[in-house]
Amino acid sequence: MSSRLISAGLISRRPNQQTARCNILTLTGKGREMLLAIHEAWHDMDRLIEDSLGVEKARMLAEAARELRNALGGHPPGAKRKGGDGAKDIKSD
Repeated sequence: MSSRLISAGLISRRPNQQTARCNILTLTGKGREMLLAIHEAWHDMDRLIEDSLGVEKARMLAEAARELRNALGGHPPGAKRKGGDGAKDIKSD
């Protein structure tokens, strides 16, 4: 997966100076632009859902989706994982 993101110019890879077995992946300018576009699309979807269902039902839908994500072992994007410090050091593919 990381190789495809690097090829697409969305991330860059550099060696981790502390652990030779890992690399540090960083968003490029193009990757940051795409992330911004994704955030804008999610905001538009939130607004569409709220306009379609109303504020209270949209809130209930969001809560049900979070409960389902958590029940299936998921986590919010960017959240620290158990036992981790939130760092994104990734082993090379």
